[in-house]
Amino acid sequence: FWKLHLGKEGLKNYLYNKKLKLLQQLTNNVLGKLGVNLKVVFDGFKKLKSGKYKNKVDMRVIENGVVWNYYDRSNGEQLRIDYASVLAFRTLLSNRLGWTFNFIGFDELFGGFDDEGKGEICDLIFNLQSYSDVKTSLTISHEQEIAKQFENIIKVVKKKGITKIEML
Repeated sequence: FWKLHLGKEGLKNYLYNKKLKLLQQLTNNVLGKLGVNLKVVFDGFKKLKSGKYKNKVDMRVIENGVVWNYYDRSNGEQLRIDYASVLAFRTLLSNRLGWTFNFIGFDELFGGFDDEGKGEICDLIFNLQSYSDVKTSLTISHEQEIAKQFENIIKVVKKKGITKIEML
């Protein structure tokens, strides 16, 4: 019992699974903030019937009680899950280290989204302060329609080898 449960693999897997469940919860919280009807379930780090340990994490997506493989979802849904997971991992890391990461940067994160998805991601960015320690964010995009969504805009223009920065 002690070797199995508190030994190297048992204790390590217990701790990994504890963090994995927290990551799952945080990811689902962000998905909820996005307003999508998707949830994720992470599964991994367990002893198999063969006696070996599964050290790989699998993710399932649940929509309206139906379980899906992540790769069976649309590109836009995968991106929503990816961004939610990244923000969740950032929160988990911040909590683990006891640090506050109050700045985050996003670079070209709107590719692959339709107009509805772009709006959801903009809302997510605008509301980061309400559910995370982020106080300031920088979003980089070449899409002119996205720029209209933001209050403070820095426009970088390069002409004839000279770069100009304009505040709009």
